[in-house]
Amino acid sequence: MTQGPTWKQSRSKLSGRTERTHMDPNWLPEGRHWGLKIEHRELPNAGDFTGGGHKLVWHTTEGGGIDAMWRVLRDKNAAPHFLIDPGGGDAPVYQCIPLNKAGRALEHPSGTPATNTANAIQVEIIGFAKDAAGWGHVIYRDLGALAALIDHRFNIRRGYRPFTVPAKKITERGFPMATGHMGHCHVPNNSHWDPGKMNGAALMRAIADAEKRYA
Repeated sequence: MTQGPTWKQSRSKLSGRTERTHMDPNWLPEGRHWGLKIEHRELPNAGDFTGGGHKLVWHTTEGGGIDAMWRVLRDKNAAPHFLIDPGGGDAPVYQCIPLNKAGRALEHPSGTPATNTANAIQVEIIGFAKDAAGWGHVIYRDLGALAALIDHRFNIRRGYRPFTVPAKKITERGFPMATGHMGHCHVPNNSHWDPGKMNGAALMRAIADAEKRYA
């Protein structure tokens, strides 16, 4: 029998850092890629996906500092798949959960349809929802690069829900099969309004630009 690939723990569990001794398609490669600086900072996931349309749910952390926000999410047991601090050169990205497992950043009251496990990849943007209307080209460049890298592995369908405030929520019945890009604000049985007035059209252009520039 051929022995499968192994992982080697390189730092303490508190840091989340894990050295992977093989290429795993469910983890983005560490290092500098597509204008991003990617690290693996693993946190507990919510188990297997239960099916549904492929979607990407955007959040804002409502706080600053990627390390500080990683610790907050760790302590709340509310990890997304990714944290990104966009807007500069080599924007830092922490991947916390593999792309074949569910995140924990969405509310899921007992007796309601699946949210986290409904094929939802989740990204926390370091920043505040109230500032989203003023995000410029560099922020969308970084968000687009990350979304394109995710899309190569998880096939997020293009298109987005309007990022209005207040946002029109997806129905409980409709959420599992929904596809494309949306915000925490669109998720049923969730009270948050992040990521605010994000520019969906600018995001779609940035994803296309990243694929042309780097692919």
